[in-house]
Amino acid sequence: MIGLEGRFLVRDDLAQPDLENIRTALRDKHEGQATLRNYRKDGSLFWNELHIAPVRDLTGAATTHFVSVINDISERVRYQQALEYQANHDSLTGLANRNLLTDRIEQGIALAKRHKSILGVMLLDLDHFKLINDASGHLAGDALLKEVANRLRDCVRETDTVARLGGDEFVIILTDLPQPDDIDQIAQKLLTALARPIEVAGRDVFVTASIGASFYPRDGDHGEILLRYADMAMYRVKEHGRNSVRQFVPEMGSAAISRLDMEAAMRRGLSGASFCCTTSPRSISPATASSAQRH
Repeated sequence: MIGLEGRFLVRDDLAQPDLENIRTALRDKHEGQATLRNYRKDGSLFWNELHIAPVRDLTGAATTHFVSVINDISERVRYQQALEYQANHDSLTGLANRNLLTDRIEQGIALAKRHKSILGVMLLDLDHFKLINDASGHLAGDALLKEVANRLRDCVRETDTVARLGGDEFVIILTDLPQPDDIDQIAQKLLTALARPIEVAGRDVFVTASIGASFYPRDGDHGEILLRYADMAMYRVKEHGRNSVRQFVPEMGSAAISRLDMEAAMRRGLSGASFCCTTSPRSISPATASSAQRH
């Protein structure tokens, strides 16, 4: 190291934003700080926290040289990276979690808007997963979910995102789709991959899934809307036999609203019936009882 400039630690990894901070400090002759990727003699990476400060001559008018201090902060960086990974990934499967999924959808929408392309959102729910969990136990269920996650990941491109919402629900974000109907082929690829037997607790288990799909810009321009519409389409698959895929159509939204209105009306009716049934005759005054009899 004697006689070498500190930049030899960076090697050819020059595309680091913080390097510009050091260049500016050297040029303007003031203090500077950077966190840099550096490399040992054997080529292994370590993270370096670099501080530089100018040293002036006795008059204070001219900078004669700089003093630099470097600290190996690899452990701290690894710890921060681990925390960030945990905050954005599902602990069981390693897939993106809801937090990262939200960010990926919004990024995908922004990219699709810029390139005038199509973004696909698929919501996949395993059929009868509770039966597998109940029959084989939660550990076996977790092993099955991890294998499902691996198979889903293998079916899509690196530019796509596979996420786990929780339980047996997964979301796949497909970027740059030529046409919405192309999603049917991708869905069939997923269903075929899941159809292969999965060994769980010493026995082969066969898995099917129901898949709903929505698209930007056709169905909405916000991630929450696209997820909700994909969810509606998925439940329509559940109602019609499972193990298939459906795209969202506006009629599904109307049907969902009708079901909510019907459920609300039924609850109001049941609430009224419950009130009538639980009212004590003794709490009704004779005049009220007489009036009720006349009516």
